[in-house]
Amino acid sequence: AGVYSLSYYTPSYDIPRNRWFAQAYKAFAPSKEPDHFNSAGFDVMQALYGALRAARGDVANKDRLIEWIEQARIDSPRGPLRFDPKNHNPIQDLHVRVVEANPLRSVVIDSLKDSTHPDRGCRLA
Repeated sequence: AGVYSLSYYTPSYDIPRNRWFAQAYKAFAPSKEPDHFNSAGFDVMQALYGALRAARGDVANKDRLIEWIEQARIDSPRGPLRFDPKNHNPIQDLHVRVVEANPLRSVVIDSLKDSTHPDRGCRLA
């Protein structure tokens, strides 16, 4: 207990979307707690669904798919999520967390708003 860490997802993060996500995940896998892999997968599916819907299912319409992703605002269990139009990396809040002992879990005590990754990223086109 008392250990600090930084992550883009915390299962105990107390926002409406994460409370819903954690409850839905526990209904799916009762003996497990959601983690950053599950959260990222959920966000990818939201982005993919939105982009395909915007392109009306036409996966060959790369311009429309990219345009939607560059403008997307995703309601994520991690908090607000969008993509940098320059490199398509996530722009997201990072959770500053501390481990509590009873129950053993990480708890968000602060967040670094609109954090970006410093590398060049990738281009979708």
